[in-house]
Parts: sequence; structure tokens; C-alpha cells
Amino acid sequence: MNSKLERMTMKISLVTLIFSITFFAIEGDASLFETGIFRANQTITMSSAALESRVTQRIQPVIPAGCRCTGAITAYITVNDEGKVEKITTSKGHPLLRLSVIKALRKWTFEPLEKNGKKVCFKGQLTFSF
Repeated sequence: MNSKLERMTMKISLVTLIFSITFFAIEGDASLFETGIFRANQTITMSSAALESRVTQRIQPVIPAGCRCTGAITAYITVNDEGKVEKITTSKGHPLLRLSVIKALRKWTFEPLEKNGKKVCFKGQLTFSF
């Protein structure tokens, strides 16, 4: 019985600690938001054309030798505030083509985007035809 009470006390203490940290971060230290630790609602969605216009380094996907696959792969990417690709997901398609697109996009860089004088993350989609 004693251990059950201890576990409940630890859970309550943990919840209290999380609430306290969150409250302090929101009320007491706005710099946490400015440094990008909390980036909620700061990702801008861009059109494919706008996304393409911000590319500073582009690596074309390479079809693996012997692969006779064709089709289109749509990649959904999120770019961080430094212009580096942070997240990639792809549409359905041949796994080798999807892997090729992902490997190439990991090397892409973009011109950072600013909103109200601060760098922000942005996302969009790109389509690759093979």
C-alpha cells in the first residue's frame, strides 16, 4: 500500500513540476519562445513555386542503377529557421524512388524566411517526376 501512495505522490509531483516549468516559460521567460524552443504556430505554408524560389542548394534525386521505375513522388518538407530541411514525408510510389527523393532533399538548403524581423520555419510540397 505504501508503494502505491508513493507512486501517486510522485505522479502528482511530476505534474506539478511540468505545470510550473510551463507556467514559468510562458509568464517568466519569453526568451524561450524567441530562441525557437517553442515554435508552435510559426511554420509558414508556401506554394511549390515559392518554395522552389528559396532553394540555395539543390541536389537532384538519382535513380538507382538497374531500376526501371517511373512515376511521380510528391515530397512534403519542413524547413527550419536556418534553411535546412528538418522533416520529409513522401507520397505513395516506388520505394526506391521515394528513398532517392529523401536522400536528395536531405542535402537541400533554402534561404531562411523572416516574418516580422524573425526567422521562421516554413513548409511546402515538391513533386519529382521520374
